[in-house]
Parts: sequence; structure tokens; C-alpha cells
Amino acid sequence: MRLPVIPTLLWLLALPSVGTGQTVSWPADPPSHQLTSDRRQAPQCGSATPSITASSLGPISVGMALRDVRSRCPQLLYAWLILEGDPEPVAVVRFGSVEALLEFADTLPTTPVYRISTRSAAARTADSVGPGTPVAELARRLGPLEFALGEGRLFAIPREHAGYSFELLVPGEWDWDRILRVQRTGDLRLLPAGTRVAAIVIIGP
Repeated sequence: MRLPVIPTLLWLLALPSVGTGQTVSWPADPPSHQLTSDRRQAPQCGSATPSITASSLGPISVGMALRDVRSRCPQLLYAWLILEGDPEPVAVVRFGSVEALLEFADTLPTTPVYRISTRSAAARTADSVGPGTPVAELARRLGPLEFALGEGRLFAIPREHAGYSFELLVPGEWDWDRILRVQRTGDLRLLPAGTRVAAIVIIGP
């Protein structure tokens, strides 16, 4: 299983420019168009706060083809994410006050979204958990958690709610020994006080 990897929610310096009649798409030079520290606001796709499920965020679902994403949300912010040295195309879109990051394996119109994530404080699942939720409350609402590591980040995965993963914000100095014990035992009591959800990750059931 590919571990969920979530970038810090940082946006492109500028939108790609296109000529009249062209489809807006990804810039041709990934290293020069990575997600950056300039938080340029993503295009809006509806003003309502979206519903979030284990397979979808608002009108966008895991498995939806890029062409269908564009049909529902014509304006997207296109960027590249470098994962393990390889560029991955991503798109950012905003629903109300919730920003969503959509990840694709390539840029073909038929390519499906394989992961959706958000760090927006307004984002909440049907169980009322999201960024800022204490990890103990996450477990209380969604049941037993498993833990996984990906690129130096810790994720909580509810055993009884397939399709969700939650990146955790662990306060204080990163203690690898402690984190590895948490991953091995699943004992969330080993986590530092104040550990909270940093992002909702949707990978689909």
C-alpha cells in the first residue's frame, strides 16, 4: 500500500499562461513550477463548504477522470509535486473556504484522481473531524487507529472507516523512537499531548 504523502499546503507562484482556445494544463518544466511558499489563492469552484466522505470532497471523487474534474471545476491551479525525485501533477481548487489538493499519476484526460487532501480548518467529515481535531477525539469518533509513516510524517488510519487517512501534527521535537513505537503498537497514548489532525487524506475505499 502506498503510504499517504501530503505536502505542506503551499501554492504555485503563478498560474500557467495559455493562448486563446487552449486547455489550461500543467507547466512544461516541473522543477521550475513546484509548489512554493507563495500562497496564491486557488480558483473557486462553488461557494458552499463541501461535504467530505471517504471517497470524495464536494463534487470531486477519487477515481474521477481529469476531464470530468475539469468539467465540474473548469478553473484549477496546476502545479507539480516532487515525490522521491519524480514529478507528480497536482491541481488545487477551492470550495467555499476549503482548499483541496488533487493528485494524478499523469496529465492524460482519462487519468483518475488517486488522492484528495485538505488542510483547511473548515474541512470536516460527517463525523465532525478534520484539521485541528485532537488525536484522542479522532479515535473516539472513528474507532481504533493504525499508524503509518510517510516521508517523515505520521498518519492515523481508522480501521473501521476505509478510505480515510489523517496526517497528524506532532508538537515538540520529533522523537523517532517514540513515533516508531506508536506505529508498532498503535498506542496513541504514546503521542505527545497536543497531537492533532493536520490534514484529511482521501484515498477511497
